[in-house]
Amino acid sequence: MSKPEDNVSRNKINTNKKHQISENGLKVNCEPAHLRSKNKKANKDSLPHPRKCNDFTYRREKDLPPLIALWPHEIEDKSINGTERVIAKLSSALRAERNRGKSGHWSYDLNRHIALSAALKAEQKQRLSSK
Repeated sequence: MSKPEDNVSRNKINTNKKHQISENGLKVNCEPAHLRSKNKKANKDSLPHPRKCNDFTYRREKDLPPLIALWPHEIEDKSINGTERVIAKLSSALRAERNRGKSGHWSYDLNRHIALSAALKAEQKQRLSSK
């Protein structure tokens, strides 16, 4: 019977090298993930541009339809009353999403929660600036 220490020492990989051949003959990549690709431009083109946490540009026509059910004329209505209706629907949707998260429901979506919160803040900001 082999000792557990022997297995640990045999499976250690030398991280000083970029690639290493393991004992079973497989090539192991020891390089960090962010340094693996030689062609950085190809990666930038294939992946969507990541946003910074505070770098959120809210566009009502684009961001509201996936979040809440609104008719096109309701989305286009940027009057005070229209904004109030949108804020009421966003508040209701955010409350429902928050309750799903608290209860551990399978349909809770953190990304939707964040998007609802950001949209509500943007609409409230717009309401205050239009008054």
